[in-house]
Amino acid sequence: MLFDEDLAVKIHALLHALLQAKIDESEHGNRIFLLSTIFLCVFYINIVYPLIQTSEQIAKEQIEQVTETISPDLTREPRRGERIAGFVVTSVWGDPRGDRKHKGVDFAMPIGTPLKTPVATKVKCFGYSYLGRRELGAEFKIPNKRTVQLLHLTRCSSGKKKAGAIVALSGTAGTGPHAHIEYDPPDRPVRWDDAFGVLAGRLPKPFVQKGNNAEN
Repeated sequence: MLFDEDLAVKIHALLHALLQAKIDESEHGNRIFLLSTIFLCVFYINIVYPLIQTSEQIAKEQIEQVTETISPDLTREPRRGERIAGFVVTSVWGDPRGDRKHKGVDFAMPIGTPLKTPVATKVKCFGYSYLGRRELGAEFKIPNKRTVQLLHLTRCSSGKKKAGAIVALSGTAGTGPHAHIEYDPPDRPVRWDDAFGVLAGRLPKPFVQKGNNAEN
């Protein structure tokens, strides 16, 4: 069982109060104060401090064990409801859209959220038609040689970009503010690591956090 740090805080406060207290000038008062101080010091050094150290060590070992034994498949498809780089997946590849299928993955986010490239690349901005209205998109190559497209944008910046550079700002398609990421051609789901790269602006590391999240 991990040590309750509140107890350590209380002991610290008591020890500090004793050291700062205005004690009786009599020899008896001095003796009581000295013995109390010695007792608390011995108690802290031999019991409280070792428990704190043990608690920290156990927590560290648990984290290291999870990191070493659990590694996500970074090439898998994002799952609806999971959080990647801080953003929640709201729709995945193949979701029904009336008489058609969703061709990418959507992440809920405020309009104007920066979208990035995880690698040095060249970005192309383009216009397209969506449900009878003109929309703005961006596309660029990624390490697996596929082309990533970002759709329903409010802004796009074309040209050569360094890794981590902002290439676009997210928008909406009438289904709530979100970022839409897909491949060109959209014949398969976007990989987890590619989605992470667009959202975080860097390549992911094989690390898992609580709640089915890889690094975020």
